[in-house]
Amino acid sequence: MLIFISDKIFMKPLRRVCLSIFLAISFLSCKKNDTKPASNFSILSEKVQLNPLGNSPLAAAISIETSIQTSISIRVAGNHGSGSDVNNNFTNLNTIHTIPVLGLYAGYANTVELTFKDDNNNQLGTKIYTITTDPITSNFPQISINFSTPGMMAEAMTFVSYFGYKANPFPQAPFVFDGYGDIRWYANFTSSPDLKNLFYDDGME
Repeated sequence: MLIFISDKIFMKPLRRVCLSIFLAISFLSCKKNDTKPASNFSILSEKVQLNPLGNSPLAAAISIETSIQTSISIRVAGNHGSGSDVNNNFTNLNTIHTIPVLGLYAGYANTVELTFKDDNNNQLGTKIYTITTDPITSNFPQISINFSTPGMMAEAMTFVSYFGYKANPFPQAPFVFDGYGDIRWYANFTSSPDLKNLFYDDGME
């Protein structure tokens, strides 16, 4: 006796089985590629040094060691919203970092934020520092901004080759101000035996 079984009887269950297998494989693949931030991240040591070179009172350096390799981005908070922030990214992965801090305000408790990421660009955490600077003692000019086009400026910063004092033109004192007229960096060469007599006629770049 011959028994014929129609393939239509098995079509629906077969489709369901195939669909289930496909969904399971897709789920496992996505799960395998879904990397999570490392849970063993920690800061092992840190040191903040204001004016590390001795001639830039509005600059600092943060030396930091982490438990795993990280990249670091930095944000120096501006006083006029995000448009006055100074941002920088240090993409090299390492456990020991020395991060330059540029764009501090004078005579102010500056907020500096570091963000740490792993080799998959997952954010591991942030650390906020307060770096307090002294007021500017040099005889810099008062800056007023009547009109500015930040998009045409290098990160909305302007470098000035300043000739300094009228009575005593040495040393020359270059400085940088932002799009709001705030000085965010300057060089003070008075304590340097090599640079204290610096003089230039055609500007400094």
